[in-house]
Amino acid sequence: MAIPTMNNSYHWAVHGSQSITDTAAGFTSTNIRPTSGDLTGFTAKCVRVRVESAPIRWRVDGTAHTSTTGTLQNPLEEFYIEGPTEISRFYAIRTGASSATIKYDVGF
Repeated sequence: MAIPTMNNSYHWAVHGSQSITDTAAGFTSTNIRPTSGDLTGFTAKCVRVRVESAPIRWRVDGTAHTSTTGTLQNPLEEFYIEGPTEISRFYAIRTGASSATIKYDVGF
């Protein structure tokens, strides 16, 4: 589920940056389930996402994405996704002609 504020009980350890294009995409898998280093074998419990450059739409329900369905987020807005299932089902797509960039922090 998306949550409105940061839960400080997480160990915020990974930072990611990703381009959101006209093809729906999820988080980089090795940021959510690291395959090397101290977090090998751990799975993300919460992700804080900030939209940087252009509007996006996102979903966590497994439904096919389009640029007109899902939750709209505009540049400089941030949101949180909590729970391994929702994180793994997160997909975003740009809403217009310009690709967006998202920055995210991953909590374990």
